[in-house]
Amino acid sequence: MTLPPHARVWRATPLTAGVARPPRVVAQGWTPRASAPRLATEQASGAAPSATGFARPTSTAAAPDSGTELVPGGHWTIDGDHSSVGFVVHHLGITKLRGRFADLTGVFTAQDGAITGTATVAANTVQTGSDARDRHVKGPDFLNVEANPLVTFTVESVQTLAERFSVEGTLSLNGVTRPITFVGTSGGMAKDPYGHDRVGLSMAATIRRSDFSIAFDPSGALVGNDVAIEIDLSLVRQPDYLRVAETPGRTGSG
Repeated sequence: MTLPPHARVWRATPLTAGVARPPRVVAQGWTPRASAPRLATEQASGAAPSATGFARPTSTAAAPDSGTELVPGGHWTIDGDHSSVGFVVHHLGITKLRGRFADLTGVFTAQDGAITGTATVAANTVQTGSDARDRHVKGPDFLNVEANPLVTFTVESVQTLAERFSVEGTLSLNGVTRPITFVGTSGGMAKDPYGHDRVGLSMAATIRRSDFSIAFDPSGALVGNDVAIEIDLSLVRQPDYLRVAETPGRTGSG
């Protein structure tokens, strides 16, 4: 088999344990890491075991239950210094390559249990651990950042159940907009040293890059078609007298 000319920049690199190989389903939601008793129950019943993903964060903050709002009412911004958005893709079908975006911002409004808003990343801040590969990913074979400088996710609805939640919305990537569902867990709510209310959320989803017109290596033999998206958010509640549109995405440090 002849590999594409960019094969040399898609070399395998050592990786720590992370999410399991993504299911080949468009916009498939992610299931939190199964506990040992739950995994044993699933295996005994013949059900497919849960995917490996984020462990529920350890926190002294109170996590919401089924009768508590996921995000209390108010205007919220993403603290980019304490949040992250990354992705995982398979290389040659045997190893995982991880990447991230260094610039993440977003504003949301929570009211009566409903959440609306948009999160945005600058596509040209993608980092994969290789300068040559980063240049390739920014080019027309993948993100085409000159033509499509932003990747956006717009929230349409949120549902909560016990310790989990799902967020439905639209993902705009490489000039294509498609529906997507993120599934995750809450780390709860706490006050930071500056007196700001914060909510921590971890979520993930799986997409097919071909659904977003990223057609490099269509066979997926070199670079997998399934891409797992992993997001950790620290949301900061803003005072009502501040206009959300004027609030920077990064609040505080430390």
